[in-house]
Amino acid sequence: MNRAAALLALAIPVAAGLAFMATQGAPSHYLAINGGCLLIALGLVAFVPHPKVEDDVAAVILTALLFMPFFIGPEINGVHRWIGSGPIGLNSALLALPALAVFAARMEWRPRLGLSLAALAAAVVQPDASLALAVGGAAIGVALATRDTKPALVAIAGLLAAIWAHKRGLLPPQAFVEQVYLDAAAIHPLWLVLLVVATIVGIVLIALDRSIGRPERFALAGAMTGFVYTAAISSYPTPLVGYSAAPILGLAIALWLARRAPTRTRDEDPAAQNA
Repeated sequence: MNRAAALLALAIPVAAGLAFMATQGAPSHYLAINGGCLLIALGLVAFVPHPKVEDDVAAVILTALLFMPFFIGPEINGVHRWIGSGPIGLNSALLALPALAVFAARMEWRPRLGLSLAALAAAVVQPDASLALAVGGAAIGVALATRDTKPALVAIAGLLAAIWAHKRGLLPPQAFVEQVYLDAAAIHPLWLVLLVVATIVGIVLIALDRSIGRPERFALAGAMTGFVYTAAISSYPTPLVGYSAAPILGLAIALWLARRAPTRTRDEDPAAQNA
């Protein structure tokens, strides 16, 4: 399978972000963490064999990750979004939702709806508007890929959940993490152009990668668009071009798993039924 598109979808925006941070005085550990995560991500997509786990089991695990911040993560002004804390704190939505969008896109309407509602519930209780819009973006991607109008209901629910979460979960921005596009524009318009173009190129590469099924790649591109859009208009982490390990690892896991053929449960497998 051709992995070039996936590798470039990771490398181009992260490299642009590293260039921006390196020239604008970001802490050295920001560069080390993003650079190290990029190497791990590229190695995962290029070389690591796919795990032998059922799609529905993986989807349940990823959904559980969205709720894990309530149990092992820090709380900041009533917001629970992170697994762990400090330099190793990972945003659970950016880590888990991209791969969850891939698995949900493979499913029939009812299980896909159940996963979407679970993710939106996590977005409301965290609260996290970017997670809600990412779920909505993934739903729009599936609708475009399958020409099915039912996912539009999830997109509407995602918008409503995002509005609710935004009013209750906004935190002050941190340099090189949130509002990266706004900061880049203030420094020089060319930096803004570089970061925006690199981000868009990455998303387009995902959407056009024919080694991934059409619903899966459209859902993944839609989810990443939701994250990026929220970061562009509000104080939420800027995926890939900003400092954060979670979006790099989360997208890499999604691209890695998206190339695996969908698994069947025993009830769906004719050979298993005749055994």
